Amino acid sequence: MMKFPNILVLGAILACFVFVLAMVGKNYLHRRQQLQLPLISAEATVTSKKIRTVAEFGSGDKRTAAKPVQRYRITFNLPREARDAEYDVDIETFMALEVGDRGTLWYQGTLFNRFEPLRGKIR
Repeated sequence: MMKFPNILVLGAILACFVFVLAMVGKNYLHRRQQLQLPLISAEATVTSKKIRTVAEFGSGDKRTAAKPVQRYRITFNLPREARDAEYDVDIETFMALEVGDRGTLWYQGTLFNRFEPLRGKIR
């Protein structure tokens, strides 16, 4: 009777489930905290654009094959704050902006809200 290995397997599965649940909860709480922060605007310049490919499982089922998903990230220079800030953006924003574009960046903590470019492009 193989009761001991079955208990170990069950324990490992349970530990993995608890870990995944904790990570989902942590991400949810982080996003909720960020959305409670004030919406801030700052003068900004687009300094770089990156596309990153990550593996994502469909509908959370790890038995299905991972599908590559692209993430779009833009780096902005905030001269008044003397820092750079990186934000994940949607594909429409990513395609609309070019390195060197200047305008007003709107954000909440670590969450990108929008970027309003100046009317004429200044390079």
